[in-house]
Amino acid sequence: MIQAVFSMLWSTVVMEMWKRRSTTLAYRWGNSQLAARFAEPRPSYHGDLGVNPVTGRVEPLFPAWQRKLRMALVSVPVVTLFLGLVVLGMVGFYWGEARVQTLHKEWDSLLSSALLYLPSVAHIVYTNALGTAYRQVALALTEFENHREESAYQDHLTGKILVFTFFNCFAVLFHIAFYNQDLPLLRK
Repeated sequence: MIQAVFSMLWSTVVMEMWKRRSTTLAYRWGNSQLAARFAEPRPSYHGDLGVNPVTGRVEPLFPAWQRKLRMALVSVPVVTLFLGLVVLGMVGFYWGEARVQTLHKEWDSLLSSALLYLPSVAHIVYTNALGTAYRQVALALTEFENHREESAYQDHLTGKILVFTFFNCFAVLFHIAFYNQDLPLLRK
């Protein structure tokens, strides 16, 4: 058991020291960014064929300004639209909740008691459906942006999904906590 713990600690320390040494040497020798520059393009990357100035090989080239333009004019507005749909769903949830509570006060029946859960269930279904649709849209948007490396593609896709998922899951809680300031409701 002691040998296993020692081996685990030793291997971790050696690997971390080697990573630090390797990074220091790469920086000193001026080749810390070479791996990204020589990376192969993604299979779905497209552009006009041209000679890569770094490798000297013929491969598809796509200008960075076009990618940034696509991100600014298409991706950002679509993501903003979906965030607006989250807010619209939240407003619909509050409106439905107010209507059902008014109805329950008027009827005061078993049916109206059961209807009290309808806005919450509808909001959960709406949130999940919107999240599923957004994942497909985020994949299409990231593919449309035409990132050269797989790492850039994954970074942008993760960013889009993270922003939407955070907003989609926590918008109602932020509204309750900071706008309504209703701590008993927040604790439920």
